[in-house]
Amino acid sequence: MKIFFRVDSSSLIGSGHVVRCLTLAKSLKKEGVKCKFICKDYDSSFTKIIKTQGFEVIVLTNSNKLFKDFFNKNWEEDARQTINAIREEKIDWLVVDHYGLDIRWEKKLRPYTKKIMVIDDLANRKHDCELLLDQNLVDNFEKRYQNFLPKYANTLLGPKYALLQSEYKNKHLIASPRTGSVKNISTVRPSSVRNIRTARASSVRNISIVRTSSVRNSKYSKSVR
Repeated sequence: MKIFFRVDSSSLIGSGHVVRCLTLAKSLKKEGVKCKFICKDYDSSFTKIIKTQGFEVIVLTNSNKLFKDFFNKNWEEDARQTINAIREEKIDWLVVDHYGLDIRWEKKLRPYTKKIMVIDDLANRKHDCELLLDQNLVDNFEKRYQNFLPKYANTLLGPKYALLQSEYKNKHLIASPRTGSVKNISTVRPSSVRNIRTARASSVRNISIVRTSSVRNSKYSKSVR
């Protein structure tokens, strides 16, 4: 079986999309599945990390190195490049983890793969896929994709389908039981390596007065709201 992942990363996008795709790819590789990645050559992308994990990366050209257009308005050019990259491949699954790609892109790629899987957590656009995974626990998570998927699509929804790296997946086996109520939660979205330490330090300083805080790159926050 051969599976390709279409996913991007950069200092602005962050590493989350790549990390969860790598987690899935590593598990599939253990089962004998051949996995490859297709990524744009954005500045500060994580393609080198993907390669160090033992996966081939097909790099698509990109005129906007800083990825100011996070939602990829030029989806047709992206589709054309992706088709050229996989045209000669016999792909069983094409996994798409990208906020800027939707049903239009997926229909263009449909003739070049047997099946399409989408990894998403926004539930804000239509998809043409056989399988959709959203591991987040949010309001109405079991029904919020009803108007965005074809009738034949299967869904994996909720945290029980979380793509956890093995080092975190097994932590519950050795973690001590906790008692009492949760008073503070601090989360950090890794947007750039340079800003991670600052973000963590800021969270710790404010943890006594903030009940739920999310520290993320300000440009990224503005782009997704």
